[in-house]
Amino acid sequence: MSTTISVTNGNIYLGQDTGKEVINDIKNAKKTLKIVSPYLSSPYVNELVSLHNKNVDVQLITTDKIKDKNLHLNFLKKLIIQHRIVNKEAEKTRNKWIEWCSFLLFGIAGYVIAFLLTAYFYWGIKLFYGIIPLVIAIMIRKLYQEKILQKRIFDYKYESLFPFKVFISPTYKNYYKGIFLHSKIYIIDDQIAYLGSLNFTESGMKYNYETIIKITDQESVDKIIKEFNDLFFSSTLPNHHINLFGKELFAEEIN
Repeated sequence: MSTTISVTNGNIYLGQDTGKEVINDIKNAKKTLKIVSPYLSSPYVNELVSLHNKNVDVQLITTDKIKDKNLHLNFLKKLIIQHRIVNKEAEKTRNKWIEWCSFLLFGIAGYVIAFLLTAYFYWGIKLFYGIIPLVIAIMIRKLYQEKILQKRIFDYKYESLFPFKVFISPTYKNYYKGIFLHSKIYIIDDQIAYLGSLNFTESGMKYNYETIIKITDQESVDKIIKEFNDLFFSSTLPNHHINLFGKELFAEEIN
């Protein structure tokens, strides 16, 4: 379902470098910033982080449909905080195995010394049977070493630096055949809104021929804010869960 908003006050910008006005207003945001853009560029993601650090309430809506997925994910990585949680019981078990490995190592070393001394003074064929316990001890220690390497003692949770949504595009692993988020919306301090073709990217802001409209009529801006909130909190449009998305972006050591 589409939304129609009648505008009484606004300016229209066409051509290259149309994003100059948008970026200027974004940089001067004092309280809030809401952005919808399916495509992102690293410098502009950095700008969002900078505004967040200045206590501007930032919200972002984007999508996973991009030309260079890995590059796009690296941009979004800046907006996610990884929390590593230690599983105390698993750590206790692993430490116990480490102690056993140390004990076995000292036992193996002592046994080897005793075996060599015995072989030096009492050489005989039956002495070779003494190698069997040594081999068993080495195998047991190796088994515990492998268990130690495989024991997971860290769990991970993820938190967004500021609220953002990454909607799942229709072509993402054939997950959902529905709406592709293609809209571009910029709302600054809940007083200024920009609508148009302008992506939050360097090419869009500086080089492409773009068309945007700047809206300052408060009644119209309020309606655009409502549309943004409906989109952000939509229960029907699928989006990437922050923990699953974090696991895709970050390395996770197990111990």
